[in-house]
Amino acid sequence: IVTVIPLIFLAGQAARTLGSRLLSRPGARPAVSAAAALLLAAAADLVVAVVFGPKFVGTGTMIRVMCVGLLCVVAAYPLNATLFAWNRSEVFPIMSGAGIAALIAGNAIFIPRMGALGAAVAFSLSGVVGILMSSVIYFLHWRRRARESTGHTV
Repeated sequence: IVTVIPLIFLAGQAARTLGSRLLSRPGARPAVSAAAALLLAAAADLVVAVVFGPKFVGTGTMIRVMCVGLLCVVAAYPLNATLFAWNRSEVFPIMSGAGIAALIAGNAIFIPRMGALGAAVAFSLSGVVGILMSSVIYFLHWRRRARESTGHTV
């Protein structure tokens, strides 16, 4: 057992190094996050049963609905990172405010009608609003940057 402990430590160090190298590649984190969200959506009922017990087996639908919002957040990540690189961080409060407003409105509308599933729908709605806001703001800034760099209208 004395020789196994250093091997376990070295294996852990190697996995951590490999993981940090893989995740440092451009686009790797959103890809891993999207894959995890899809895997969670596929195994939602099993995850709920294991984590919360058999009493909650039917609630996997909420997780699947929330994964839609999570995928929207993940899809917005590269757009937001580009806006940040373009020194346009002033747009983040606008996008966050729109997402929070959608979440509050969605909760007010859907929770009384659908209960906990309504909260999941509201969360996903806020993610959809977030990706739409990110896409529109990204496009507007991209178009302005293209116009400034070429002198042409795009």
